[in-house]
Amino acid sequence: MTWFAVIAVLGALQIAAHPAILAALSPLHAGQLLIHGNLSANLLLLGAVILVVTGGEAMYADMGHFGAAPIRRAWFAIAFPALLLTYLGQGAYLLSDPARPGPGLLFHLVPHALLLPFIVLATVSTVIASQALISGTFSLISQAIALGLFPQLQIKHTHRGQAGEVYVPFINWLLFIGCVALVIGFGSSAALGSAYGLAVAGNMLMTSIAMMVLARKVWKWSSLCASLVFAPLVLIDSGFVFANSTKVLEGGYVPLCIGFAVFSTMLVWHWGRAKTLAAYLSRRALPMPEVFAIHRSADHFIEQTAVLMIPAHNCAKKTRRAPALLQLLWERNGALPRNIIFVHVDHPKVPFIHEDRFETTVLEDNPNGRLVRVEMRFGFMEVPDVEVGLQKLAQQSEIRLEPDHRKWNVHVVREHLAPARDMGPIRAIRFRAYELLRLISQPTYYHYGLGYDVPLSVEILPVHFS
Repeated sequence: MTWFAVIAVLGALQIAAHPAILAALSPLHAGQLLIHGNLSANLLLLGAVILVVTGGEAMYADMGHFGAAPIRRAWFAIAFPALLLTYLGQGAYLLSDPARPGPGLLFHLVPHALLLPFIVLATVSTVIASQALISGTFSLISQAIALGLFPQLQIKHTHRGQAGEVYVPFINWLLFIGCVALVIGFGSSAALGSAYGLAVAGNMLMTSIAMMVLARKVWKWSSLCASLVFAPLVLIDSGFVFANSTKVLEGGYVPLCIGFAVFSTMLVWHWGRAKTLAAYLSRRALPMPEVFAIHRSADHFIEQTAVLMIPAHNCAKKTRRAPALLQLLWERNGALPRNIIFVHVDHPKVPFIHEDRFETTVLEDNPNGRLVRVEMRFGFMEVPDVEVGLQKLAQQSEIRLEPDHRKWNVHVVREHLAPARDMGPIRAIRFRAYELLRLISQPTYYHYGLGYDVPLSVEILPVHFS
């Protein structure tokens, strides 16, 4: 707030001294300049102009963090008026004497006695402004994880009232290393301008294209209406991208490489998870009624109570298929556990769950034992701990489970990736990349507090990649 107020005052003082600069608010001057200029000059001009709006793209990423309404208020009430005043003020300063130096123009508006405090304020504001990109990155990564497009990283929620405010330690360290590398590699913000300009222009173009698709598919706009609104934006953004494409070798290759790396990561992770899911679905699975019939008529059992983590859809009704994990136990042991507890975890969009955390459903109860489904709910500010939840249920005698967790047997699945022998070089690279991503992905059972104190029984599921 202090930064925007100061640059607005500095600009307003110059505008008051040279009000003729207000004519620059008309876009006709920019149009005439482009019409009368040659192509190379126009490309250089557009490549520089794009740097005026850099930073605006961070607001789009931050909408997942704060929502649209606070960003609208901050932009129209504070940022936009202040930026307008400071840019017009710098133009007015140049009108007073065109021979005055251009680089660092904003700092020439500051009285000499206040220059050092202004530099300190600019430095602090830069640090604060970088938080917008950092928090925006956290939001985008958490959404990508939720969509199954990124490895399961540790996510910490930092606000009780906002589910979107998150902190991702791995990404934070990655950003730190990347920023240090860019500073060392480029040496100055001026040298980094080419990379930043292409990144922002590309982001704006992709956003405009995505909005056209959104308007057609989600908002059900007509093609004509969507084109009238977004086609001009696509045209303008395309001009900026084309202008900045001349700077690929000067630093524009950096955002291109980063974008390629992130997109490749998403493609590889989605491909690997699809192969893994196909391996689960390809296995023959018993219908739940058949599982119940086997359990009622069996003479031999695995005596230790089995705890199985399952997806939401499994065992909700008796017509569902048995979970793949239960199928593996049956195939490999030739017997079912006497008492089986299926555990599913749900995450309502509230910070804490104070009531109705547990819901138990008896799927089958016969003289041989019991099959129970347990649904646990954890708010986004809570660290999900299935082990503690099961202990509470056991103490309340709602499930047949020994209070001593050392007597439990928690069964989990671990996929064993097996590449085909005739796999080509491209597929082999993709397979090795997926193996590497699995190393940074946190196993689901660790995420839910299992495997630290409770004994785990790991069932291996072979997943063949062709």
